[in-house]
Amino acid sequence: MKYIILFPFLISLYSAQNYYENGNKLYKEKKYDKAIELFTLAINTEDHVSDAYMLRGNCKAIINEEGAMSDLIISKELNPNNYLVYFYIGSEYLINGDVINAKENLEKSISINNKYALAVDFLSIAMMASDNLQEALKLSETAVRLDPNGEDFYLHRGVIKMKLGMLGDAIKDLEKDLGKGSDVNIYSNLAVCYYQMKDYDNTINFATKALVIEPKLLDVLLFRASSYDKTGQTKLACNDFQNAKGLGANLSDEKINKICE
Repeated sequence: MKYIILFPFLISLYSAQNYYENGNKLYKEKKYDKAIELFTLAINTEDHVSDAYMLRGNCKAIINEEGAMSDLIISKELNPNNYLVYFYIGSEYLINGDVINAKENLEKSISINNKYALAVDFLSIAMMASDNLQEALKLSETAVRLDPNGEDFYLHRGVIKMKLGMLGDAIKDLEKDLGKGSDVNIYSNLAVCYYQMKDYDNTINFATKALVIEPKLLDVLLFRASSYDKTGQTKLACNDFQNAKGLGANLSDEKINKICE
């Protein structure tokens, strides 16, 4: 009888101790809604409370749910030496356009763990957003050195190099990340690089690849339209310019009519 009474208690205790662990598994599987539920249970049962707040906050940020930043701040207050929570806070600020607070938190993350390549990569993006391109390039190169397989690291370094006018090197970096999940961004930036190099055939090639994936990329559509125009492909240029105007491009009817006549 004693065993029967204790058994449900042991099951309950075992479950409570695994709320965080199972939530973390769901988090890694990108099942964020269910992960949030388990992290909440972990918090309520005092199971890995600081980390549960941190990952619940990041889940909320990913799915654009309210309360992300407040969870991250609580996690930081519970464990102010956790480099990951500063990274998540910094990345949330960066996504929302607050570059100053993004840099502050990303720098704090790196000061605690200077081998964390993802924070270095995000800081390079923040530097690029504030037009500090030379520092952005240094940081991006450090991120690649720390983790040559980092997600989108070559893409980000390629964009920085493009902004610095290092077009040949930018193309090499962009091509290294092809096939890894961000192809629409890579094709778009390759189109921009080739347009700046006045290689209009390659501009058309990569712009078309980007537009197959995402047909409403206005800037890419305009680069392709201009490239068609410059290579004498008037009908195709006309069609792209008309589509661009339909997407909201500031193009006068006079300009379009001149191309389409």
